[in-house]
Amino acid sequence: MPSWFKPKPAPTKFPPEFLFGVATADHQCEAYDGADDIRDVWERVRGLTPRGSATDFWNRYSDDIELAEGLGCGAFRISLSWARLEPKSGQWDEDAFAHYRDVLKRIRANGMMSVVTLHHNTWPLHVQAASNGAGMLDDGFPDRFANYAQKVAVELGDYIDYYVTINEPNQLVYGYIKGWWMRSYAVPPGLPPYATSADQMSAVLKLIPNLFLAHTRARKTIREVRPEALVGANPCVLGLPGWVQRWVDRRATHALNPDDLQVRGLRLAQQPAPESGAVDISIAQITLTHDRMDQVLFSEAYFVAHLCLLCARTFTKPAAFARWTGRVGVTVNSAAAPA
Repeated sequence: MPSWFKPKPAPTKFPPEFLFGVATADHQCEAYDGADDIRDVWERVRGLTPRGSATDFWNRYSDDIELAEGLGCGAFRISLSWARLEPKSGQWDEDAFAHYRDVLKRIRANGMMSVVTLHHNTWPLHVQAASNGAGMLDDGFPDRFANYAQKVAVELGDYIDYYVTINEPNQLVYGYIKGWWMRSYAVPPGLPPYATSADQMSAVLKLIPNLFLAHTRARKTIREVRPEALVGANPCVLGLPGWVQRWVDRRATHALNPDDLQVRGLRLAQQPAPESGAVDISIAQITLTHDRMDQVLFSEAYFVAHLCLLCARTFTKPAAFARWTGRVGVTVNSAAAPA
């Protein structure tokens, strides 16, 4: 921990060195300023709820920081909007840097350590546009990210205690691959319509090394500016049973070459659904209810579902579904309901 930091007494149920804190994310909390990042475009294209004023952390950050101090927090995590700081490639917004400098000063003045995320599930449109829309798949992405990290270290490093380069990098694969049960890509940018399973696997196999390289180069450039900087990344923890995680890890790390990974991925993606069970047709996995309209995660409206027919390849559709005598399962919330 930095020498200036004086930890607050920890609750008795936690060890003395435990650091309790809160966290925000730029796109989820900061008010929209009229300039898009990749998620603003994603929300419009997907018909999701736009962020609007969000929680207006951009303007009300001092209130939130004081509230966190009042809770006894020792750390406050924020993420920087890369799109605000570098609105055009190579052009930096000094007013945005001044804003984040004041946020970090407020965190420090309120006796908390700052944890700063550089890439929190969104990025500038000019980064996505590189190499005809390759974005994070472009060979130049690691260096672009490293340049951004270096600029942050120079401008704001005096007030940053911990750096998180990329938030949950393993979750970013869902912008390039989707399972057969998913109606769309879970996060931006998504691939073009009708991208094949092979296309998706190729994208993921390009993305993963690029994320490793981006993290490594960003860490190097930060520590060239701030040799004592603490730099890491936080994974999206799946919570799998130990034996399942070991099996997944072994499958991933014992591939002979990228082609072998491609074959393994395709084999998993094309795994047929079990053809046993009491239901012959699934109309929608999640249906629209008034209750669900208030139960959404960030911008994703989970209650939206399209009509679909899930059946075996050998299934012969009846000439008129009105006269079909198949079994239809109906649920209310997560429990079965009378049909």
